Amino acid sequence: MRNNFLKASLLSLLAVGLSASSLFSSTPILAKDTPSTFEDLPQFATKQSVNIMLYDEDGKIEKEFHADGLEVTYHYQNGIMTESVDNKGRTQRYKKRDNFVEITEYENGKELFMFIAQ
Repeated sequence: MRNNFLKASLLSLLAVGLSASSLFSSTPILAKDTPSTFEDLPQFATKQSVNIMLYDEDGKIEKEFHADGLEVTYHYQNGIMTESVDNKGRTQRYKKRDNFVEITEYENGKELFMFIAQ
């Protein structure tokens, strides 16, 4: 009984050792059709089913490319986000108030709704 237990333990250790060593010896996996230009990003996001967010040197988000084809561009004034505009005709305008942000959403220039975020 003890002998069988030792054999099973050794086999388990060997399997774990081989699995762990394969993590270190394998080559990196690269995404297919890696984008080489800014213009490639929307198609890459859709093909790979990922969302891509681009930031400026200050850490502010500038643009998003979504897996579903949505693209969002952000606008700032004096370092504060003032609006986001997407490629589906929607715009969100942000107004900083004392202790909250008022967000108004528009579609093709028509106001849809307004809400408050704290």
